[in-house]
Amino acid sequence: MSKTVAILSTILVVQIGLTFGLSYFESERAKEATKNLISADLSQVTEIDFETKSKATLKLVKDKGQWVLPEFHNFPASKETVDLLLEKFKSISRGWPVATTEDALSRFKLKADDFEEKITLKSNSANLVTLLLGSTAGHNKLHVRLDNENEIHTVEIPLRQVSPNKEDWIDRSAVELDTEKITAVQLPNFSLVKKGKEWLIDYAGKSAVLDDTAANDVLTAAGGINISEVLGTEDKPEYGLATPVFQYEVTMNDGAKLVYKFGKLSGGNFFVLKQPKGEFYLKVDAWFLDRVRNEAPDALTKKSELMRKLKASSKSGAVARPPADQRSGPSPVKEDESVDEDGGLPPPPIRTEPTEEAPLPPPPVRKDKGAAAPPPAVPTKN
Repeated sequence: MSKTVAILSTILVVQIGLTFGLSYFESERAKEATKNLISADLSQVTEIDFETKSKATLKLVKDKGQWVLPEFHNFPASKETVDLLLEKFKSISRGWPVATTEDALSRFKLKADDFEEKITLKSNSANLVTLLLGSTAGHNKLHVRLDNENEIHTVEIPLRQVSPNKEDWIDRSAVELDTEKITAVQLPNFSLVKKGKEWLIDYAGKSAVLDDTAANDVLTAAGGINISEVLGTEDKPEYGLATPVFQYEVTMNDGAKLVYKFGKLSGGNFFVLKQPKGEFYLKVDAWFLDRVRNEAPDALTKKSELMRKLKASSKSGAVARPPADQRSGPSPVKEDESVDEDGGLPPPPIRTEPTEEAPLPPPPVRKDKGAAAPPPAVPTKN
């Protein structure tokens, strides 16, 4: 009997030990899964190198706080796009690996010499981390691994965020201006100049003060050119800049005058802009140029007058109505309604209290189910 008890006690101790061990092991694995895949301090990154399986490369370098493309004449890279990539790398958690074997590396295209893409993050030329990107694991998902580990993880990341193409990294707002710093815009058919706190428009021998909203339309269009592609630093005949199709000048509050000169690019609905401050020739979509060319001084002054009326009406508490020829929809007035002199609806009829000659009718008798019927009328004697 004592021998049986000893055996059972031993088995119980082993079971307890196994249970504790497995629990501890799972707990440690869970903690490990919540850790970041990349432990390096990515705030120290000053260089990002891309390499594809075909050995094509791209380099981004942080120079004096500005990300640039050194292999492309140091053209500015988009800070927002670079920051988005680094933030994505910071947020990748280890999770549970989908595979860890040597055979899996080949299957998921993550071998050291057979990968889809390799991204190396550096700080002052010293490697911080290298990430290998392999086969896709679904929509916007990739199989990845660190170059010094065999664990393969699935990461949700759009392919454009890890693109090795320079077009996906250029700063498309490189020639955009801060409209708060613009003091004048000279277009072919009118000029807009800031005098004190007012914007003055001059055109066809006329002069007027523009409302800030109308003036901002011009500033946003003239200072909001967005580029589609960087063509290089050498002028070419097909750029059409020998005979520009449109040109305007913007004056900044520091006195700098920026000339925007556009040529028609051969073979498409695009234009070429010579960078106002720089050596680059830039491809621009027609929409941005048309937005500037379509600014009409008469329309701007009319809009300015309308905005002033709306603001005045708002201050007085009245509801401003646009002129009939500017209303976008049918009039809400019904056929049997009249319109007052100001173009508004007549006031609603005033409700008067009933007089003795016109008493209110008695309230209806409620006939709820189960309610007692009123008593019969008592006959009166004559």
